[in-house]
Amino acid sequence: MLNTSKIITSSFYSPSLKLDWNYAVYLPTDFDPTINHSLLLMLHGIYGNYTNFIDDNRINSQPILDSLEEKYHKQAIVVFVDGFNSFYINSVFCQKMQDAIMLDLLPYLKSKFKFEYPISIGGISMGGFGSARLSLQFPNKFKRVILLSPAVWQDKFYQPIFKTIHCFGDDKSNWNISTYRQLFPTTYLNQNNRKLEFFVRTSKYDQVVDINDVSKFVRSLTANYNNVKFKIDTFGRHNWNYWKQIITPAYEWFYEQN
Repeated sequence: MLNTSKIITSSFYSPSLKLDWNYAVYLPTDFDPTINHSLLLMLHGIYGNYTNFIDDNRINSQPILDSLEEKYHKQAIVVFVDGFNSFYINSVFCQKMQDAIMLDLLPYLKSKFKFEYPISIGGISMGGFGSARLSLQFPNKFKRVILLSPAVWQDKFYQPIFKTIHCFGDDKSNWNISTYRQLFPTTYLNQNNRKLEFFVRTSKYDQVVDINDVSKFVRSLTANYNNVKFKIDTFGRHNWNYWKQIITPAYEWFYEQN
């Protein structure tokens, strides 16, 4: 009898964060710890946490991943990261989330599971910003990138975020535009990360991240000769009802490419 897939929730101590850090991991059917697996990190959006991807009220990834495993006859490990409201950067006033992922999480996962670099990474909204930035900054660690409604503000900033988020802040304001622009993913574009492949999907009616900002970001990727699969939907907004509908094709792209 086949063993079923599993979602395991756990934690480990992160020296960069100085706390026990929660995460969840999807292990495929009949998981064999002795063989290499494709690995995908998934990053949640603002005000969320790692459970957003394993929650029936938002996205329950397990049955989706099960069906794709069966369809493509491929197995993968998917890790759901808890990113707080960090935008996955090293913040002066908040967490050192970039270091936590690159220096703590990835070595920890390497000690527990067999996989080879480069791996894949993806995220929703804030998680899209983080996935784009980390992959472009560390192209030797990543190869494929999923960006769903990525929070890549360039021309039109979503004002409510400025009032509550401090990761780009300084001693004068919650959100320093100069710091944000210095850490914007496209600042890392160069010939060394041209091999990165992107899946980008967002809605024409997104009320949080203007479609023109996302399109401008995609143009920057294509100008760098990155392979980008980009789709603008004519339904949905910046919410879970929309993301529930586009998560399956995003995961499917990951399985098709690996």
